[in-house]
Amino acid sequence: MTSFSAPGKEFMKDVFAGRKVLVMLDEMAQYATRLEAARANGAEQLQAFLMSLLNFAQSNPGLSVVITLSSAADAFARKAKTFKNLVGKVSGKEVSEAEALALAYKAADGTNSVVARAATTVVPVAAAEMSRLLSRRLFSAIDPAVADQTARPGR
Repeated sequence: MTSFSAPGKEFMKDVFAGRKVLVMLDEMAQYATRLEAARANGAEQLQAFLMSLLNFAQSNPGLSVVITLSSAADAFARKAKTFKNLVGKVSGKEVSEAEALALAYKAADGTNSVVARAATTVVPVAAAEMSRLLSRRLFSAIDPAVADQTARPGR
């Protein structure tokens, strides 16, 4: 039987313990909305997962979690049609833009609330400097040849 419950501490130990890991999660509002559309209380399971992950990261210094969140205006207001299509596709039924946005706001509010409890907000100086800034903060040294090879598509 398939479980849709969020993984807990034991799972986190199996996957992350004793390792140095960077977990990067981008645009969580979209994932939360899709989960909520696909399964009743799907966003709550994502929130439970995030809470478990963030709590584990707080007590395991080898694990760093970077999550990007958008404000409601940024994430949804300009993307109403996109959310309507996403929610319709995932739920398998026609929904209005208003219904899709209501679902998106509900899912994102809960997710943002969970993340805010453990968050350290970082606003980069400029978008163009982000990769250099992150590489300096995350790594003690970077081999340029390996970085170049890793960045190449289809490696």
